[in-house]
Amino acid sequence: MVNYFDDGNSVAVAAGNPLKLSNETLCGKNIAVTAGSTGQLKRLPALSEQTCTSKGKPAINAVALPNVNEALTQLASKRIDGILYDTPSLAWAAKQQPNAFTVLTPQINVGSSNVTAIGLKKGSALTPALQAAMQSVLDSPEYKKSLANWGVSDGAITKATLN
Repeated sequence: MVNYFDDGNSVAVAAGNPLKLSNETLCGKNIAVTAGSTGQLKRLPALSEQTCTSKGKPAINAVALPNVNEALTQLASKRIDGILYDTPSLAWAAKQQPNAFTVLTPQINVGSSNVTAIGLKKGSALTPALQAAMQSVLDSPEYKKSLANWGVSDGAITKATLN
């Protein structure tokens, strides 16, 4: 696999971040996750342990919802304090409704891998060529411009490494 992006989860909050939340200040807050997702099963528990319970603070309260649309609706109606979900999806939602949502940075990098890669058969003769081509993309200014256009600049990587 040739890496090309760091696609993790982020936290979305109400526009303007009225509660002044950060990834480190979610302790005791109601944060939505989609039921059965990596966010619910791995990322939010790991973040809660790292930033809250290991420091004697209350755990982040996970509010499991059936889908992200329900979470966005509940955030807009102030029933929850934030949403932990896929960064590109939240960035898109914030871009579509800038007066409704703000995405906190940086991405959440605990509890699971963020690797996004192109998979090839192990030992494929195409791997070196694909890696070189992807490195060329990563080195170009268009790569960062494209990520910025979609609001996912946090996912930029500098090396097309092999997994």
